[in-house]
Amino acid sequence: MSYRDPYLRNRKWQNLDAIAEILREAGEPLTVRQIVERSNGRLPTRSQTPDTVVARDLSLAIKYRTDDRFRRVAPGKYDLRVR
Repeated sequence: MSYRDPYLRNRKWQNLDAIAEILREAGEPLTVRQIVERSNGRLPTRSQTPDTVVARDLSLAIKYRTDDRFRRVAPGKYDLRVR
């Protein structure tokens, strides 16, 4: 399975949109655990470990620059690039 599959690609973007909304509401950098705790069901993942899904999507978005909204401020801690 890869992100070339349209279904998975759309799911990834939905995750990133939800994460951006959570970080915007928080107004400060958050750890992956804090993002998941504040999501209140907004993350469209069915995974039993949503932490790994959030960490993976954020890491890939930053590494491959597919989404310029995010930045890593410390290991495991993320923020929006522009507020």
